[in-house]
Amino acid sequence: MQPTSAHNNNFDFLRLLFASFVILTHAYALLGHIEGDPLYAHSGRVFSEIGVCGFFVISGYLIHQSLGRSRTLFSFARKRLRRLFPGLLIAVLFTTLVLGPAVSSLPPIAYFSQKDTWLYALDNSLLLPRHQTLPGVFSNHVETAVNGSLWTLRYEILCYGLLSLLFRASVPAQKRILPVVFLLLLCSYYVLHHGLLPLSGGWSKFLLYVASLGSYFTAGALLSLFPAFLQRYKSRLLLFSGLLFLLTLFVRQPGMEIVTIPAFAVAVIAFGLHYMPALQFSRFTGDISYGTYIYAYPLQQALIVWLQPQQPLMLLLASLPLCWLAGLLSWHLVEKRFLRSPSAPTREGIGLSR
Repeated sequence: MQPTSAHNNNFDFLRLLFASFVILTHAYALLGHIEGDPLYAHSGRVFSEIGVCGFFVISGYLIHQSLGRSRTLFSFARKRLRRLFPGLLIAVLFTTLVLGPAVSSLPPIAYFSQKDTWLYALDNSLLLPRHQTLPGVFSNHVETAVNGSLWTLRYEILCYGLLSLLFRASVPAQKRILPVVFLLLLCSYYVLHHGLLPLSGGWSKFLLYVASLGSYFTAGALLSLFPAFLQRYKSRLLLFSGLLFLLTLFVRQPGMEIVTIPAFAVAVIAFGLHYMPALQFSRFTGDISYGTYIYAYPLQQALIVWLQPQQPLMLLLASLPLCWLAGLLSWHLVEKRFLRSPSAPTREGIGLSR
């Protein structure tokens, strides 16, 4: 299986676009106007949902290639950890030690003496869902979570773990296994989304996200098994699947997700496989999408404190360049430094971590 080169496709552009979709929706949600998301009135969905699902499609496609290139499961796990955790740890430390005391209603001594300050740093460094707030930080906001975007990374890691079960499987075997897994996840999502299974509480939500995000991830992984077919017919696939996705997106009928998910996955990968020179900004910036994603939520929350924007558009215009700058600094000062080992990934990226 041939790996996807860093600069002969549109994947870097797509990842940053999807991260920016999340910022767009949060500009509305963090001010209490989620229904103002431009996509919501027409489809009942929001741009951040498109962004997160797109991340998982690309991640499944690229991480499956990484698994195929890995000599051992240990080397695969090491690549994933090096790609994910250095940037995350620095983001959590920055939020806890710099941003938190700068915006907290508590004086610094009181802020740092609170047990919850350090529990936040520990839990979020390990992607545990227990502590989402910092003492005196954003306590009067519509959303009090400090970084409400990190939840997706737990599901990303879960997808990595499940994918690793295919390490010893041959390509022909994977072509038999992955379609079955995809269909099981897709049907499970349909059942859970429409309440056909009597589950409630945290398990219901957890299983819904596993089925939904797992469907997108598995769709990307499945598509990576057919590189020649995708390259040959990518333009036709993009046109057909893109139109089908838009149709199902705006037709509010039960069960449309059965068509929406595969159509969206094919459209994302087909567009990503195209090469458009005007979109190759990553030649100069690096892959800034992961840093943009993990810093965006707390920076947008902080901008609400500093700027007190009355309109989501004002928050969006202020946050986009700031979050892109954070992504740029994260890539060059942190992430890239951990990818220099020959055994580490170069530009594979992550789903939400991208």
